[in-house]
Amino acid sequence: MARFAGTALLVLLAAAVMVLAVANRHPVTIRVDPFDAHGLTVAVPLYMLIFALIALGVVIGGLAGWLGRKDARRAARADRRELKQLRKTAAPAQPTVLALAPPPKKAGRRRLGA
Repeated sequence: MARFAGTALLVLLAAAVMVLAVANRHPVTIRVDPFDAHGLTVAVPLYMLIFALIALGVVIGGLAGWLGRKDARRAARADRRELKQLRKTAAPAQPTVLALAPPPKKAGRRRLGA
């Protein structure tokens, strides 16, 4: 059921993206230098600009999250080094063999004549 819901949500999201692309296909002029009217300009459809900015936001957000977990990664590396050192210095465990005592003799009646 959850898989169906995820697929349905993905289909609805794809439909919304297609509607956005069709509705915003008019070209938009992007100027790299706002002070020079004849400088580098690029004309792209508005939906491409929107998608590019969303992708840029995802990359920047991912980079910020990755940099934010720097201390956790450093601690994990230190823990791995410590564990490796402890495994190297620990004496290997010797298997212990327990000697089994013979089973006790049954105490019971003795047969006469046997």
